[in-house]
Amino acid sequence: MHSSGIAADIGIVYYDSASQLQASVVVKNAGTQLKSYTDGGPKEELPFDVEAGITKRLAHAPIQFSLTAHHLQLFNIYYNDTTFNAQEGNLGGGTGFNKVMAHFVLSAQFFITDKIELSTGYNFLRRQDLDAITSTNGLNGFTMGVGVLLKKLHIRYATGFYQQNMFHQFSINLNWKGESL
Repeated sequence: MHSSGIAADIGIVYYDSASQLQASVVVKNAGTQLKSYTDGGPKEELPFDVEAGITKRLAHAPIQFSLTAHHLQLFNIYYNDTTFNAQEGNLGGGTGFNKVMAHFVLSAQFFITDKIELSTGYNFLRRQDLDAITSTNGLNGFTMGVGVLLKKLHIRYATGFYQQNMFHQFSINLNWKGESL
């Protein structure tokens, strides 16, 4: 079995170096499935997403703040598992405020030196999705990381919290040509 499709990501970024302000809008996975997995079968949707973000670095402090909004093409992005919700005692569908906040991710980057940075973030939707009433973690939705930025090598580590577990991500960027990253 095989399928084919076509998709594109389109984005635009504005950067003002004088005020240390960045803003962007991106449309992800704009496209369609051209041929389904079965002859005459229904075409599957791509995970289409419209996102916008803004980042501001403070002029007199080594910190920058970011706000990203995702799934802007939909108002209610909560997954509604009615059986699970009933078992957990959560019979409400969420307030309008919660539905709006679910679109946002807040983050901050602290520049300890020109070679070391710390990052932290909070994802409102992840917090809501992972907060089961009978099994929760006060850190759901939070992430944090550290980066070491050498001339030709960038090393980063990040962690996030998922109920009673954590995920770990490690990345290395190396410029093989030996030029500064």
